[in-house]
Amino acid sequence: MWCKFGSVRGLTKITSRQCCFASDLQTSHDISLVESYAKKKPTFIRVKAALQTAENLTDETLIKSAETVRTELVVRIAHTIRNLLSLPFVVGINPCIAEVYRVYWDTFHALRVVEPITNIQQEKEFTESLERLFAVNSETVSKLSRGIKEVRGHKAEDFDEKRIDDFVTKFMYQRLSRRIMASHHIAFHHPTPGWCGIFNMNMSIHDVVKRVLSIVSEMCSTHYGIVPPVEIVGDLEAKISYVPGHLEYMLMELFKNAMRAVSEEHGGNPSMPPIIVRLCPGKNRDVTVCISDRGGGVPAAIQNDIWRFGFTSVGQDSGLSEAKVSVPNFFDGLTAPDHRGPSHFAGYGFGLPTCRVYAGYLGGDVTMVNIEGYGAEVYLHLNSVNSPRALESLRL
Repeated sequence: MWCKFGSVRGLTKITSRQCCFASDLQTSHDISLVESYAKKKPTFIRVKAALQTAENLTDETLIKSAETVRTELVVRIAHTIRNLLSLPFVVGINPCIAEVYRVYWDTFHALRVVEPITNIQQEKEFTESLERLFAVNSETVSKLSRGIKEVRGHKAEDFDEKRIDDFVTKFMYQRLSRRIMASHHIAFHHPTPGWCGIFNMNMSIHDVVKRVLSIVSEMCSTHYGIVPPVEIVGDLEAKISYVPGHLEYMLMELFKNAMRAVSEEHGGNPSMPPIIVRLCPGKNRDVTVCISDRGGGVPAAIQNDIWRFGFTSVGQDSGLSEAKVSVPNFFDGLTAPDHRGPSHFAGYGFGLPTCRVYAGYLGGDVTMVNIEGYGAEVYLHLNSVNSPRALESLRL
């Protein structure tokens, strides 16, 4: 059992197989233990402090950062477990969601018994173990997305749509907070010029847009046999301080939606209308990416539903059948999805709401102007982490 491990090395013993079988940990003592940690409020770190730590790395700051991560992860994971325990019985017994639940139980017990980090050797061991631990837990959102879709498809009398959506939103914010904190510390051991931890301080929006468009165009070609034209306009020199992986994920989902809509609306037309991507820098180091398509828009009947976790129109109004869809790998990795996975184009209803969580966590947002029968414009607002507002108010 993980509670027998009393050192950093205990973390290295977690394997993907062991994480799936921990039902004997769910005793009244374990639940009381989790509750005692969940009563503690997470200590959020100001972005300004996180950037300053990355700019002034010493053994002392590394040890302090590792100890903060160690103590905070236990508290934040306890909050997630309590969130999982609050689920209705019909949801909690779903095999995929139950597996996510067991993974967090194991992770909590593994981290809880790690000794305080007081020297640089402990810090190095902890950081290496943390990387391995996160690799084991990287598929939790893929499993959760499958589970949520399954329970939505078999609604019980006490199934509460809003309650489930609130649960997933909270789950995603909690997961993102842990992964940003841990990944920022891990990045201290992999310094890159122009970066502060996980933040690229001078990231070209245009470069990221082109990189992601290349990936999504290939996916679209594979699935539909066609690729809508794309025009990138606006300020092509726009730069921002941000987490590149997060922007890649959000653009991936938004471009997939636009290309799917245009391909299905105009697939037989030899001259499909272009998707317009406009880069718009603001006055406070923020940038808005506007993605405009003429793909017919979203039906009014489901316009509000598209922001709910687990809702998907695939299989309802699309030529893409459920049988062709696999669980996406886009959620994996430390802070962002793995774009090297299979070319899944749609189907689990986590894309848009997850984009909103990613953008919102760093002070941005995702909004849509929909014209049914014509098309849609999506606005992805990005808040630079080195803007005056972010430095003073944003916390990780």
